[in-house]
Amino acid sequence: MPKPTPLTAADIAAIQGAKQFQTSILIGRGKYRSALHPSLAAAREVAPQIEAEVNNGRHCMVHAIDRATEKAILVPAGFDPVAPVAAKAEKPAKPKASAKPTKPKAGSKSDIAVKMLGRKGGAARKAIVEACGGWQVDLKQLCARRGLKLKRLADGNFIAS
Repeated sequence: MPKPTPLTAADIAAIQGAKQFQTSILIGRGKYRSALHPSLAAAREVAPQIEAEVNNGRHCMVHAIDRATEKAILVPAGFDPVAPVAAKAEKPAKPKASAKPTKPKAGSKSDIAVKMLGRKGGAARKAIVEACGGWQVDLKQLCARRGLKLKRLADGNFIAS
């Protein structure tokens, strides 16, 4: 089951100020049973009754209807509208990875292939595959990840620079 997302301060304010609450439960095949209620307490009181009537193992969800934005906000089961709730601070976004060429561990298959391509006279694809234990390497992609230019020589060997 996915972890619920924490409520934002705006969501908490919308739930606390909502004038209508909706209960809904999935009956099956994309069909829902829904009802509107004037308060959160009334919606929570009816939810177990609806679950018992439908009796399909699913839980009845309670949503606060924000009239200003016409948005339905899922009310978590443990949410207490009276208690002050400290909204969790949003985590700062992680910086995106730069497009730097990758540098694998020394002695890896890709490292062996790059060393063979960097030799004077290059290397044949068959020799690279044998040296890497049968690994079918995509030389063009490997060189692109490393920031190298792949060239095919007249004798059929490949060289990277």
